[in-house]
Formats: sequence, structure tokens, C-alpha cells
Amino acid sequence: MIQNIRSRRGDTIIEVLLALTIFTAAIMGVMYVMSNSIGVSQRSLEITQARTQIDNQIELLRHIHNIALVSSGRSNSGLYIAARPSMAGDSNILKTWKSITAADNLIPPNRLPAFNSVDGVQKCTPETVFSSSSGRGLSISNGDVANRAFFIDPVTGEIKKFVGNSRAPSTFARIAQSASGSQSEMIWIFAVKGSVDKATTNSSIMITNYYDFHIRACWQSPVGGEIQRLGTIVRLYEPAQR
Repeated sequence: MIQNIRSRRGDTIIEVLLALTIFTAAIMGVMYVMSNSIGVSQRSLEITQARTQIDNQIELLRHIHNIALVSSGRSNSGLYIAARPSMAGDSNILKTWKSITAADNLIPPNRLPAFNSVDGVQKCTPETVFSSSSGRGLSISNGDVANRAFFIDPVTGEIKKFVGNSRAPSTFARIAQSASGSQSEMIWIFAVKGSVDKATTNSSIMITNYYDFHIRACWQSPVGGEIQRLGTIVRLYEPAQR
């Protein structure tokens, strides 16, 4: 009888603890995988949303550029054409283009800050990205880098200076709308002027100038706190008059 009872005794404390340890490790592993998957999905969604915001800025730039050329009697091919009848808003758009490409809003190619400098900051905010102490706000001629950064208000089409109209992102980089006006949540544009060598250009096309628009965005991902960066360059040509 005693021997029969001993053969039916329960698990020892060591066996119970071992089972609990294995179970806990399995649960933790599953939770880690799920958390990591959610983090990857969140990051992918943020990148997609930020890219959409950048694409919006690109389309606004191209629209302003196209209307400005056509209203002044030029075409994208570089040939002068008969100026079409003025349409409502054309003169304002032409003024907007001239404002964007004004000398005091351009950045010399050799003074354009490297975008990877954002890696050196702990947070993606207007104060840290354009900190003069970190070399990202170096003075150039009659202004500094930060004062030449801008963005386009998607509601009004207005060109707005990044300085004074920007703030840290609430989630991803975007142009946020509010009753007080649009605010850039760490999307900005730098305009750089270049020129095409006339000797290498088709004689029938008088393209002499172009502008490279460096559109940049950064934000601090809520998943892991890493700084995410996106950037692209759009080149728009400005034909010269014959």
C-alpha cells in the first residue's frame, strides 16, 4: 500500500519551477515577436504617411513651376511660346515662384548641410536639427541655413518659412493644419540653383538654369525612439529667354 502511494506522488518543486520557467520563456518570446511585428508595422505606416506628405510638397512645387512658366510665355521644353491669357491666380503663382527662387532664399551648393547630420542629434525638433552649435545653422551671406528653409501650405499654396512655423512631430513628419495656420512638423525644403553649360545644350532648347529642391523630413518614431529620415531631390528647369 505504501509503495503504491509513493508511485503516485506529485511533481517535485524543481519540476514545477522548471515547467513554469519554460512556460514563462515561451510567453515572453511570443510577446516579443508580437511587439516587434507591431513596431515594424507602425514604422512602415509612418514612412508611408511621411512619403505622402513629401509627395504633396513635390506636386505643389511642380504646379507652381508649371503655371509660372506658362503664364510667362515659356514651356517645359525650354522654348518660348505665346503667353496664354492670364487666369485668376496666375500672377500670384508667378510671384510665388519668384519668391522661392529669389537669391536670398537660395542656398549655395557648397553650403548645403548634409542630411545625415540629423543622425548626430537625439531628437528631431527645429531647435536640434538647425542648431548653430552643431554646425547645422552655419551663416551664409545674408542669412543662415534655417532661415532659408521653407515649405508650401497645401491649403493656401503659400510659401511659409520653416523658422517660426514649425514644431516637433506629434507622430510622423507632416504639414499639420490648424485654425492658426499650417505648421511644419519637421518637413522642410532647401532650394539650390544650378546652371547648364550652354555648349552641351541642344541649340534649339535654351535651358540655362535649374533648381534642385531638397525635400527633407525627420521624426522620432514612438517605437524604439529612433530618428527616422526621408529625403528626395526634385530638379525643375527654368528656360532662358531667346
